[in-house]
Amino acid sequence: MNVRRPSVAVVVVAALVGVATLLMVVAGVVNYAWYRADGRSALRRDLATEADQLAVGLALPAWNIDRAQIDRVLGAAEADRSVFAVRLQAAAKTHTRVRDGDWRLPAATGDFPTEGLLEERRDVTFDGETIGHLSIYGTTRFLDQDLARMRETIVIRIVAFDALLVLSLYFLLRRAVVKPLTDIERFATAVRAEDGTHPAAIALSPGAARELASLRDTIEAMVRLLDTRYEAVRASEERYRLLFEGNPVPMLVYDLEWLTFLAANRAAVTQYGYAREELLQRYVSDLALPGDPQLAEFLATRFEPRPEVVEIGRRRQRRRDGSVLDVDMTSMEIAFEGRRARLLLCRDLTAENLARQQQERLQESLRRSESMAAMGGLVAGVAHEVRNPLFSISATVDALEADLRDRPDFMELARLLRSQVVRLTQLTRDLLDYGKPAALSLAAVQPGDPVRVAVRACTPLARTKEVELAARVAPGLPALTLDGTRMEQVLENLVANAVHHAPRGTAVHVTVELTEGERAVAFRVEDEGPGIAPADLERLFEPFFSRRDGGTGLGLPIVHRIVDAHGGAVRAANRPTGGAVFTVTLPVPAPAGGPAERGDGAGDT
Repeated sequence: MNVRRPSVAVVVVAALVGVATLLMVVAGVVNYAWYRADGRSALRRDLATEADQLAVGLALPAWNIDRAQIDRVLGAAEADRSVFAVRLQAAAKTHTRVRDGDWRLPAATGDFPTEGLLEERRDVTFDGETIGHLSIYGTTRFLDQDLARMRETIVIRIVAFDALLVLSLYFLLRRAVVKPLTDIERFATAVRAEDGTHPAAIALSPGAARELASLRDTIEAMVRLLDTRYEAVRASEERYRLLFEGNPVPMLVYDLEWLTFLAANRAAVTQYGYAREELLQRYVSDLALPGDPQLAEFLATRFEPRPEVVEIGRRRQRRRDGSVLDVDMTSMEIAFEGRRARLLLCRDLTAENLARQQQERLQESLRRSESMAAMGGLVAGVAHEVRNPLFSISATVDALEADLRDRPDFMELARLLRSQVVRLTQLTRDLLDYGKPAALSLAAVQPGDPVRVAVRACTPLARTKEVELAARVAPGLPALTLDGTRMEQVLENLVANAVHHAPRGTAVHVTVELTEGERAVAFRVEDEGPGIAPADLERLFEPFFSRRDGGTGLGLPIVHRIVDAHGGAVRAANRPTGGAVFTVTLPVPAPAGGPAERGDGAGDT
């Protein structure tokens, strides 16, 4: 019984469609799983941040038993649509808010179902004393909706791609590929058949005949090429082995007349970033900096008699990517394949320069840290002593307002006194932040996470000032080792400072991207305000220096201290188009056994 085998066309189309479908299914499943895990992780982080902020915001109202203020703080959670309910237990009373059918967050009484909800609990403390307990519940409702839409999109794309692939294969490959393959298969079947059929009797299409002839010519050419390459490679490997291939010092050989490179060892290829074949097509001048006067002098005197070995000394050269490196260069006269040539030994001094610069930075950082530690201890002590009287003054004002609320003249003075108490309280907090040691809780953090938190925290201020906030995080950024809470404080200070100086109707831009040859991540905060006076640029990070009314002059010094503790740098400048720009640069951690992990880089916020 003869069983009809599938044709070559069917096999080719089925194989291509099957492989393409499998790859798309795998990619879709991986992308879906990653999106789901990342979404839940982001939801949990946002919920934890919201819980921390509410716990801080409720401390003073709960201490003062200000129920109206407590309700206002709890009601602020309605802006985060992932929050399903909040509950505060303080002062022998439970305040509860639960989403209703219109997805508002009104006050509620009694219990509510918590199955399937994410929960974060926080203690509400004031002056080190626990005065209440906060519970915040998040829902995955919107994440589940996004995941359902994502599943539908994946299925639709796979079906559409398969249909398009089948049509493309049918119309484009049937005559050009499948028909010649079918003829070749028939020809091969006739060659191995034992029924007396001669292969020459098989009628071949013009395409199949051309393919068979091309295949024969290709095989013959490959055999000849392999023979030639084998001899050349064996001679080349012997020459390099005897000459300098294994030397760890970068070595180059150049033709003295034509100034082309004739040989380069592995260390030179690595140092200059070229492929070996590409480097051997370059000239000596291609590695020199443009306008190098020493190069011009060399070109003019290269044929003059000189010692066989010349200690050239320090020179600056450039790699393939345009980056500059310092090298210690030595030249030696040699004969290479009958040509007059010279051998260059180019030892990279970049590591030594970086080590020296790092040592200078560490010494400067140590001097600055000793000075800041002394000042920090002083201001922290003053702030601690001032805080207790401030609490007493605030409580006294509260009591007087309760007793004399029918005295308009007194209430006006009380409002003025309270505003000054608030200002002194903020100054006390800043003094404590500046005075406490920069103890860091380091962890791997995606650069976009503290940006989102800082922008969200400054959004109410921006609305009040009628300033737009725009954030852009470059995709594919590596994770950084930092204290997430401290970095949020840094970015929040910079963004709030920019909002204060930005005119109404303008925007504050926050951008995050790689810099310094992908060895660091730069956070830039730019405004469209009047900019910074040149005389103030060098004093911005000095304690108590401020040009803003009501400013304490400690925000930027705190930023500088936190960034310095992370091994980074912060600098201020003016934009060419107007406005100020603050740039925080943090180093990318060295990879442990492989390239640094890269996150998704959250796109535009």
